[in-house]
Amino acid sequence: MGQAFFRSTGGFSTDRVFFRFLEEIATQFPSTTLLVPVRDATGPGPYRVDPQQIAVSPLPPLNQYSPLSVIACLPGTIRAFFAMRRHVDLLWIGGPHILGPLLVLLCRLTRLPYFLVIRQNLVEQVRHRGSGPKARLSLLVARLIEGYFRHLAKRHLTLVVGQALLVAYKGRHPDAPVVPIVVSMVRQKLVASMGEGEGRETREANCRRLLAVGRLSGEKGFDVLLDAVSSMVSGGRKITLDIVGEGPERAALERRITGLGLQASVTLHGYIPFGPTLLAYYRNADVFVLPSRSGEGVPQVLLEAMASSTPVVASAVEGVPYLIDDGMNGLLVPPDAPDMLASRVCEVLDDEALSTALAREGHAFVAAHTLELERAHIIGTLVRYWPQGLRGPALFD
Repeated sequence: MGQAFFRSTGGFSTDRVFFRFLEEIATQFPSTTLLVPVRDATGPGPYRVDPQQIAVSPLPPLNQYSPLSVIACLPGTIRAFFAMRRHVDLLWIGGPHILGPLLVLLCRLTRLPYFLVIRQNLVEQVRHRGSGPKARLSLLVARLIEGYFRHLAKRHLTLVVGQALLVAYKGRHPDAPVVPIVVSMVRQKLVASMGEGEGRETREANCRRLLAVGRLSGEKGFDVLLDAVSSMVSGGRKITLDIVGEGPERAALERRITGLGLQASVTLHGYIPFGPTLLAYYRNADVFVLPSRSGEGVPQVLLEAMASSTPVVASAVEGVPYLIDDGMNGLLVPPDAPDMLASRVCEVLDDEALSTALAREGHAFVAAHTLELERAHIIGTLVRYWPQGLRGPALFD
């Protein structure tokens, strides 16, 4: 994977919760090795690698949009691949990523079966990272990388997260071995314990609580949410918004909160790992809001909110409509539309019957897509394709 890992005195770790999903997949195999970029750090990230369960074969740190960085990384990547190759029977290649063509070629040369897992639209994610010559170069690179992975998916097993990626990767090839999955970290036990009304604080009738969770970056659209909250507050509503997450846009969001006069209404809580503290935020919110512009696969935070029986309002981007049936288990809005976002949030706040129905149906959807069920789906798919269907074309042949 391209997901960064850290090396410190406590061993290997990462700051991305997706690692927890990988851990669950790893329980189905005698051994698992991570082929991931690793950099040294002074302390561990929130998610530690258990060396008794998972080994790490480090790749050099890499900026996949820098040609010099990619070239410098190639020798170390090849060495790490052959060190890993002695211990594995199947390679999961996460993408789209610049090292994909090299890893596919090495798999073909060594007869190592592999499959692809696509969790995001790389082009859309890169599109919102800035402007100027470097940004245009990054967007060009992203298009080339994603084009290669889509080409490969025509004939090789590819697991995709969400309906939008299913359409993009299957394209005009209905027989392409592209299979949709849901990356769910929500366990059956948690869903069963989070029924409607259980464990919620008593609400203040005159103050409603909104919640948003995610990385503080441009594509997540938190600035749009702040504009929506500003319009609701200006209209006389007593609203509080909790934003949980950390990222490069924090300072800009703090300035926007001050500029809009929302210091008393909006709180940035920083990063909170999945667990009892974060679950309490979900449970005690009147509405969970996902204002993303693009780049979403199937957002884990939506599943967490729905599992908590909290009604959700979300942008209709990428894989979100795969989760949300508008008006049934949540409400959808166009991206970059603060007035529409405010209007749909107010619909939920003002209609108790609608709020209850959305929460109930959202909870039922997550119950059908728990971690255990999705793990079984992935393993079953691999079994069906093993091993002939997992040896496929190399590069652009």
